[in-house]
Amino acid sequence: AQIILLSRWGKFEFVPRYLFFAAPAYYLLIGRGMASLFSTRKALGTLALLLVLGAAALPLRNYYFDPTYWRDDVKGAAQFIKDRSGDGDAIIMNTFYFRPEFMYYYRGDAPVVDLPASMPATWAEDLPALEELARRHGRVWLVLWQDYYTDPQGLVKGWLEQKAIRFQHRGFRGDINVLGYLTRPPLL
Repeated sequence: AQIILLSRWGKFEFVPRYLFFAAPAYYLLIGRGMASLFSTRKALGTLALLLVLGAAALPLRNYYFDPTYWRDDVKGAAQFIKDRSGDGDAIIMNTFYFRPEFMYYYRGDAPVVDLPASMPATWAEDLPALEELARRHGRVWLVLWQDYYTDPQGLVKGWLEQKAIRFQHRGFRGDINVLGYLTRPPLL
């Protein structure tokens, strides 16, 4: 209940996985209650069983058949970058805590850099690092996911929008956005 209440204030996000620790107790209570009903009143126990199964049917349908409830498409974003990146490219993760999941699926050779590198962000160090990265690499890929936590002002994206040329933007399920930037003018 505390997690749900906190998610209503500010930028806290409620994700069902936060309640996994309570699942064993929840299922034991439901099982104990149904066993008690079956032992005393079979008709009421059967009705309770149907109610529990009915309550589980809609979430299961959503889980398997409704794209709204599917997992974030991290694999698709990683594959997209791998298929389109070349020598001299770099990847900027605008959310450093997204890196482990991204790296699980990414099989390319481009270096991956976290900007901002920490929380709270140290922009006095991170923006010069971004300039250096853009100077060393002809193209950079910016991966945005929950960047409203790590970069609420959009400094990394804003810098790239001003100093580089965007050539690609693709959104993926789970509010993952991949943007490609040329850091040097293209040759004609």
